[in-house]
Amino acid sequence: MEKIFGDIYRFSAGGDNAYLIKGETSVLIDGVKEEYAEKYISAVAKTAPFSDIKYIVINHSEPNRSGTLRSVLKENPDITVIASTAGLKFLSDLIDGEFHSMLAKDGMDMEINGGKMKFTYAPYMNWPDSMVTLYKNTLFSCDLFDGKSEFSEKYLDAAIEEITKLDYEYILSGSGAYENGPSAAFYIKSRHDTALILYSSAYGTTREMAEIVRETLCGIKTEMYDIADIDETIAADKINKCRALILGVNTINGDAPKKLWGIIGKTDKPSNKGKPCMIFGSRGWGGEGLYYIEHHLKMLRYGVYKKPFAAALRLNDTDRAALKKFAAEFAEDIG
Repeated sequence: MEKIFGDIYRFSAGGDNAYLIKGETSVLIDGVKEEYAEKYISAVAKTAPFSDIKYIVINHSEPNRSGTLRSVLKENPDITVIASTAGLKFLSDLIDGEFHSMLAKDGMDMEINGGKMKFTYAPYMNWPDSMVTLYKNTLFSCDLFDGKSEFSEKYLDAAIEEITKLDYEYILSGSGAYENGPSAAFYIKSRHDTALILYSSAYGTTREMAEIVRETLCGIKTEMYDIADIDETIAADKINKCRALILGVNTINGDAPKKLWGIIGKTDKPSNKGKPCMIFGSRGWGGEGLYYIEHHLKMLRYGVYKKPFAAALRLNDTDRAALKKFAAEFAEDIG
């Protein structure tokens, strides 16, 4: 194993990192894929006898973190497995037979080698069982700062809020090189305080309506895009991060535009639960697209505002005044 600093060593294979704290009480932190078990066991044994290892912490039970756990327990069945509540449940399914375990309660700490080891839950980073482990001045962050994982904005925000309360100098990630504490800010995704307006318009009416809405929301920071001019993935990311979503929907062949469906399909459901959403658009005959989108967003648990505002193919002054009132009431509703 490679010595990182102090009493901490790292084993890397297949793009994943596992760690060893070598001391009076030796502790393994996570593992790697099962296919690397032989190399992993050999590397650990050359650094610290398995008879000296008392604990193995599994921050996240996905196989690329827990794949070598059974091999570790074959070397020393007396090693105690430490994991979150959900983690111990998952690991019991992965390991054939009984094993010694310790529940790492959220916020719990324990004395290790003259310092503290503290466990902080970070659910859905990537799985429900995920947590991070702080040892003295070093944070074992598992998937959280690995630079390659994609997380729900909702759960990422919750994890970051808890982790910023911890006092650490270094981050040891489940992948890649170690980083110092301040550099972790690079990975923290800030949420925007923006009302996002996305619209589709075939003949200009829904575009005019979008302009009226933006002018009415003059006291709120807004971004506005014709969906024809923005990439689906970029639009979905903006939806995930916005404060409120405003959709201008026209109807094509009795449905909402395919690209709008594509954008919504790429969004993150947990991030948008309860998010204020206003829908408007022009209609020719039935305006079905408006109502299909309304129904779908309600199914996704958005906070859909009233009924969609529908106007005919060509706006008159009454339509414009009514839309301004509708948008102003929405702005007041979202504060």
